[in-house]
Amino acid sequence: MNRIDRLFGITTHLQARGHLRAADLADIYEVSIRTIYRDIAALSESGVPIVSLPGRGYSLVDGYFLPPLLLSTREATALVIGARLLAGQASTDVAEAAEESVAKILAVMSDDARRELRQLDDVLDFAMSPQPREPLDVGEGRVRALGQAILERRLMTIRYFGRNRGQQTVRKVEPLRLGYANGAWYLTAYCRDRQEERAFRLDRIERFEVESETFRARPATQIHERPVVDVIVRFRRDIRRWVRERQHWSFVSEETIDDELLVCYRPGDLDEIANWLLGWGTAAEVIAPRELRDRLRDEARGLLEMLT
Repeated sequence: MNRIDRLFGITTHLQARGHLRAADLADIYEVSIRTIYRDIAALSESGVPIVSLPGRGYSLVDGYFLPPLLLSTREATALVIGARLLAGQASTDVAEAAEESVAKILAVMSDDARRELRQLDDVLDFAMSPQPREPLDVGEGRVRALGQAILERRLMTIRYFGRNRGQQTVRKVEPLRLGYANGAWYLTAYCRDRQEERAFRLDRIERFEVESETFRARPATQIHERPVVDVIVRFRRDIRRWVRERQHWSFVSEETIDDELLVCYRPGDLDEIANWLLGWGTAAEVIAPRELRDRLRDEARGLLEMLT
């Protein structure tokens, strides 16, 4: 146990039991009596009112208590709203835990704060989101295994189904982070085959194996990132509002020129935005890069041939 946890624990023990001797606290935390003396001095210096009673040990000044939660109404509101939103994306177990946490938060708030939070809960409606591809469940087997591999810096072999090539590839990767966005889990890892960091969607990882080999964190100079590609798109003025409502995640900036919307995007690769742009039909014109413009043109020609 680190010292901060021990200091907090000493305070809660004194609050719960009234009086404790230094020897009692030393036995509880398996430290020396001298360490307890230093801890009591540190607590006193930080403003915790501890008194020493001859023959009885230490106690807190009457009237002082450590609340189970020190949350303002604003902080509690953020937690309640966050729990409601989480329940709409998470698996059953996590969703139930989120609801239970809301009940505990409300239980320790003042009557006025609790009334305000309940009123807010009554007027806000958090609809359940459509079933995501990968429910948010940090206890799910694959997520836990990947998280452990990241902590232990263990090399992994993955069999990945890439959308670009439409086929499986076997990669040696150094797992770095796990993320969850848009209903899917992502593994960020350094790919030894591509010699750069890549993001792999878990639902496209057909199989993975955690190796016994470990790796060291790579200096930034060894990590070759993909070159940044700016995608410039001109949208017809009659769809400006709808584009803003359904904006692509890689949006960077926009400007209005002659009532038309000129937007800059910065996707990880062109495949990430190509299909989204196709959905706007002739109302969206790719200005740059030329590669994406040519790709959409070829796709449009293919559609024309198929439909005529």
